Amino acid sequence: MDDDQQPRMPEPPDMPPPPAQSLQPRGMSGQPGGAAVPAGPATGRIRTGAYLMLIGGAIVLLSTFLPRLTVTTTAGTTSFGGLQATGFGTLILAGFAVAKGFEALRPGTVPMRLGSPIITGVFMAVLLAFRWSDLQDGLDQAAGIPGVTASIGSGFWLNVVGTVLVLGGGALIQFGDRVR
Repeated sequence: MDDDQQPRMPEPPDMPPPPAQSLQPRGMSGQPGGAAVPAGPATGRIRTGAYLMLIGGAIVLLSTFLPRLTVTTTAGTTSFGGLQATGFGTLILAGFAVAKGFEALRPGTVPMRLGSPIITGVFMAVLLAFRWSDLQDGLDQAAGIPGVTASIGSGFWLNVVGTVLVLGGGALIQFGDRVR
């Protein structure tokens, strides 16, 4: 066979272009099958939810540095708080809540995609339940010592308020446009 007579491979058919990437949120907060629209500033319930997440996350961050447990003895009063009492998980989740609030208010300001906003609040509530259990153990131990009184400090109660705000804000961000 000559070079001119070699069998030729058929030309591949024209391939369609790859599908356009949707600019809508992904994950649990995205709506499948929606048209791709550029993300604009948040309005309505989403804006309210974003502010709640920002404020709640900031309150939880602030509460990290306040006392969690106050113990009074004849020698004086001692407060326990800070990162040892809250843990880094609470601090990180509060940072995620603040970032998610910024992301919902001004899409594109936070370059990474954060998970579902309500999940952040749920994780914060779970950590809060663990801290409640730890505080109850501390109160029980102090009650067993004569002349010692103990109480839950303001840092814990601010953490409760901040976590409730993050949960509410996360729900508004995630489900705000779906409620009519």
